[in-house]
Formats: sequence, structure tokens, C-alpha cells
Amino acid sequence: MSIMSDSDRAQLLEDAGFLLDKGYVLKKSDEYGFDLIRENMMFSIYYERYEDRGEISIRFLQENKIFHVSWLAHILDKDTNDSLHRAIERKRENIPFNQGVTKIKKQSSLDKLKKLLMLVKDNYNNLLDIDFCRTIKEESTALYQQFLD
Repeated sequence: MSIMSDSDRAQLLEDAGFLLDKGYVLKKSDEYGFDLIRENMMFSIYYERYEDRGEISIRFLQENKIFHVSWLAHILDKDTNDSLHRAIERKRENIPFNQGVTKIKKQSSLDKLKKLLMLVKDNYNNLLDIDFCRTIKEESTALYQQFLD
């Protein structure tokens, strides 16, 4: 079980300072993460309870709709998008998944959350639009479906 240390929480709150500057307030904080809320929006920054990974979710409160930034990153983040496209091409060419692939060091939950926070910061204005989030999620899902087909 991943529990967010005080040190990790302090680093993440510092990296999320741009949200605090935009009027978000700390609503809830526990051993797994914290929520920042403003009007109709909430950003939850947390470690998964039963997995060794972190996630950021965007919740549109009025619509009661949640989007996970890691899914949106498959389209918005060039490195993540390129990796998924390479995996799709390798599958189409029947190259075994692990053949010729350098083992990638597992990213820590803290590092992943820092990267996702940067993605939120860089795409903040777009992420306020629920239709934009829906479209990006659909594109991400379609990419994964290509990989699975």
C-alpha cells in the first residue's frame, strides 16, 4: 500500500502551487493524497491505495464526471503518445513485446505525479473544458483499442 509521506506531500503541494494561485483551496488531505477544489472543479492528487503508482483526477462537480490525467496524457504528452504508437506498430509487425526493448526503470509515484502536474499546468485552460476532456479520453481509448485489436 502506498502512503504519501509528509515530504512527498510537501513537494506535490509546491508543484501544485499554480492551482493554489488560481484560487483552489485544500479541501481534504489524508495519508494517500489531497484534493484541491474551486467552484465546479476538483483536482485529486493521490497515491493508489493498493498499487505502487500515483494519479491525478479532474472532477467536474456539477456534472459529476471524473477524468484521470494519466489517460489524457496518452494524447497530450508527446513521450507517452509516442510510446503507445511504437507499441501499436510493434504489435502490427508481430515483434515480440520485449524484443529489442530496453528495460525502462519504473517511475516512482512521486515522479509520475510531478510529471502529471506539469501536464496539468501546461494544459490547464483546456482541461477546464469538459468537452475537451471527453474528446481526449475518447482518443486515448481509441489508441488503446488499436493496441488490443
